[in-house]
Amino acid sequence: MRRQLVRAVAAAALAGPTALAFFTGGYFAAGRDWAGVATWVLAACALVLVPRALALDRSALIMLAGLAGLATWSLVSVLWAPIAGNAWGAGEIVVLYAGALLTAAVVFRDRGARRAAEPVFALGATVVIGYGMSERL
Repeated sequence: MRRQLVRAVAAAALAGPTALAFFTGGYFAAGRDWAGVATWVLAACALVLVPRALALDRSALIMLAGLAGLATWSLVSVLWAPIAGNAWGAGEIVVLYAGALLTAAVVFRDRGARRAAEPVFALGATVVIGYGMSERL
């Protein structure tokens, strides 16, 4: 049962970028906020479902620490940025990326899940491009 739930979290994580693309790619606040909530819910589910989830290898920890530092710096830059709204939006994007990276580091340890990532992303890009082309034609 737990394995199927982990696969469902992995499938949702793989479908997330395609879904976000239909909300102007997260450029505006509403899409970015919903994507952030969904990403962090997936991260929480991954941490609960995967045994020894926080026993990450050194490179994953370095990446997460670097992204957490960038998120902190981006959000603190609201204090001196000439346009605070843009700085806040950039900080939200980095926090979204941090949640996605944490989810990926925990869920995609399985080789099968890693092998599925590329075709699923290619299919998602094809769907988004096809939708965009259909609007133009």
